[in-house]
Amino acid sequence: MTLYSVSSYSQPMLAKPSAIARQVSECVFGELLEPIREVDDFTEVRAQRDGYTGFVRTDALVPESRDGRLAFVAVRESILLAEPDEKSAVVTRLPVSAQLYTLDDAGQDSADKMKRFLKTSDGSYAIASHLGFEEVSNGTASEDLVRVAETLFSGAPYVWGGKSPAGCDCSGMLQSAARAIGIDLPRDSHQQEQAIATTIGFDKRQRGDIVFWPGHVGLLFSPELLLHANAYTMNCCIETLSPVITRAGAPGSIRRLRNGEK
Repeated sequence: MTLYSVSSYSQPMLAKPSAIARQVSECVFGELLEPIREVDDFTEVRAQRDGYTGFVRTDALVPESRDGRLAFVAVRESILLAEPDEKSAVVTRLPVSAQLYTLDDAGQDSADKMKRFLKTSDGSYAIASHLGFEEVSNGTASEDLVRVAETLFSGAPYVWGGKSPAGCDCSGMLQSAARAIGIDLPRDSHQQEQAIATTIGFDKRQRGDIVFWPGHVGLLFSPELLLHANAYTMNCCIETLSPVITRAGAPGSIRRLRNGEK
């Protein structure tokens, strides 16, 4: 089966084959998509990483060659350049968790680690320091997920179905922030809650714990502060936990990522 991806920053994944249909998720640059069927100007696709399905404009899809070494963008936003030179033309912009294939074996020895630009499978050049690699991403929770999420998404507008700094919903923020440190989580909050096994009592909560409500999720910036993308403030922000509980009710659970948990 031929797999596809989008070659732009991102494309909306829609509930129906219509430009005005509700967005259900977001397909970021290089994300592998399995075609299901074509309907008019749209193709129904399944995201290979999380199994999400929806419709994307057919003219936004390109065949994915998968030549080279898989990498993903681990910073808020990056760029691809036409040449390995900071003064070169920008080919496209990339959001966090966008994925691409590099033809250089960066990271294999000390000389490679000094490379500033890595050639990609489409002939453009990525910024080496902006990338993470599957082989060296251990998927541990020892890194500060909250710091990463704040850096990547603070101030991003709330967009239902979004998962990029251009606009995100609560579970999209968590999924992409976790991806930036090599942890794969499902797309929806209830799936994420089921995927993280360790439950924490409310009085034992601490920075980095993940708080779930029916249909909502956020990260504890501290025991009394919540970092979340939400439709109340219509952005990703840090908010005192108590008014969130007043609005949404008591959390359904508080979960903690353990070292080595995927």
